[in-house]
Amino acid sequence: MGLTPYPGPPSAPKVVSAFKDCINLSLVPPSNTGGTSIHGYNLEKRKKGSNLWGPVVPAEGIIKGKGYGVKDVVEGIEYEFRAAAINDSGAGEFSVPSEFVFARDPKKPPGKAIDFKATDSTYTTLFLSWTKPKDIEGVEDDAKGYFVEIRPAECTEWDRCNANAITMTSYTVRGLKSMAMYWVRVIATNDGGEGEPQELVNYILAMPPPVRPRFTDAKIKSFMVVRAGNSARFNINFEASPWPEVTWLKDGAPVSKKVTISNAEVTSQLLIPSAERSDTGIYTIIIKNVVGQESNSIEIRVTDEPKPPGPVETDENVPGTVTVSWTASPDEKRDDRLHYMVTKRDSSKRTWNTIADRIFNNRFTVCNIMPGREYQFRVYAKNDMGSSNPIESQKWLISAKKEKFIVNMPETKTCDLQCAPKFLVPLKMHSAPQGYECYMSCAIKGDPTPHVTWLRNNISLNTNTNYFITNTCGVCSLLILRVGPKDTGEYKIVAENSLGRAECSTKLTVRE
Repeated sequence: MGLTPYPGPPSAPKVVSAFKDCINLSLVPPSNTGGTSIHGYNLEKRKKGSNLWGPVVPAEGIIKGKGYGVKDVVEGIEYEFRAAAINDSGAGEFSVPSEFVFARDPKKPPGKAIDFKATDSTYTTLFLSWTKPKDIEGVEDDAKGYFVEIRPAECTEWDRCNANAITMTSYTVRGLKSMAMYWVRVIATNDGGEGEPQELVNYILAMPPPVRPRFTDAKIKSFMVVRAGNSARFNINFEASPWPEVTWLKDGAPVSKKVTISNAEVTSQLLIPSAERSDTGIYTIIIKNVVGQESNSIEIRVTDEPKPPGPVETDENVPGTVTVSWTASPDEKRDDRLHYMVTKRDSSKRTWNTIADRIFNNRFTVCNIMPGREYQFRVYAKNDMGSSNPIESQKWLISAKKEKFIVNMPETKTCDLQCAPKFLVPLKMHSAPQGYECYMSCAIKGDPTPHVTWLRNNISLNTNTNYFITNTCGVCSLLILRVGPKDTGEYKIVAENSLGRAECSTKLTVRE
């Protein structure tokens, strides 16, 4: 007679409910019973983070029912469980572990997320953020994670964006349809279940935040000159959201078909492949969206070097002047910026000198024409592209008339400059520190040149070597190199000549 096989491993125990002092489990018999009935189960528990399994021993020895409440638990500790089925031969293999479960009373679902908002968006992406809900004891427990759900405006069913709850309070929804309308909500969850959803107040458009159109170039050209036959190209950068309608006008009307317009996400280009004079005008770009509109204009002038003006004529209407006139350049009528320049050369010089520029009529009067000199004039037509070839006038000459003239010589008069001495600049008061130099000076006028004498306290200093005395062109000076107490006193200068005498005095104070 053969032995009965052991039973196979049952399914992992299922957590039915959990409390701070009891965890209720449900046990499922194994599919392989070993050919006999299952008498019961052995049950083991293990704390999270531990490698050791401990038996759960009921009073009757084995667990005979399909469920069991484990009371040998500590509040706040997380456990997992495994079971082994028992038949006539004994206990079989243990099952895989159950999910972890806390020994604590059931949690309440969390409340609604706070301050739920869209922080940014693009045509395909939406950036969301929120604040975790408040934890109200006994009413709403702390949130453990979040689910984000979204639905198009035309649908009624919500699609969950994340299969597993996220712990962060922000989320990026991707894969949106450009300019589509969506409703969005966030649901907080914990071990007690899912809380009430929090929806955005308004629907969201899949687009960047609204931006009024504006041009982003630091400097934008307002005028462009193009040579006839060349291409004219103008680029302008802008920003706007949603994507704006871009329109180009020439002189207020739509541009012709020969003009190529290229629009990209943040720029627009106008291209005239082979510009003609008829393409001259004011080109305006208008960018417009639901937020507003902006416009900018540029004047494009298509031109070429002007043709020279017609023959030059000269005429003397006023003596000493000559009026230079010419026939207009053929380009004058179609180029309102065309003007003229006149240059002159006379027989005394070889070079041409510009005497007038930016002349907008067909004549110019030249002044200061000298009789007896031969003059010649050139006229140029000018515009934004350059100058034409010059047209020269015939040589112009006004004959000089020879007239007699008398030179009257003025009578000569003698001038007597002699005078008595006089002080033009007097001496100034001086106060000098002991040991420093002191410089005195004055200015004297007199003819004949006066004799100058320096005195200190009425004693002559002219022969005293302690003083340096000079008299240059009427400026008389006295220098004391190192001032001492003995130098204190009244200083006088006397100037004398044959016509008189003058004197001037001052005082010197020596500071210690």
